[in-house]
Amino acid sequence: KQNQILSQSITEELKEIANVLQTRLFETKIRESVAIKESALKRQNMFIYKPTCNACIDYENFIKEMENMNE
Repeated sequence: KQNQILSQSITEELKEIANVLQTRLFETKIRESVAIKESALKRQNMFIYKPTCNACIDYENFIKEMENMNE
């Protein structure tokens, strides 16, 4: 619960900073994943190592968000 409150607070601060800098803050959040660390240790692409892990899904959503920026 406390981590969630801290995360929300940081997100609000980042939105304010982005506004001052006249830039954009993406909505997609990339979650931590053990699979990313494992794939790095094995020197494998995480999308090949474990494509269904939460972080891979998050990165795919981030890419979609970036692609939709220009529409």
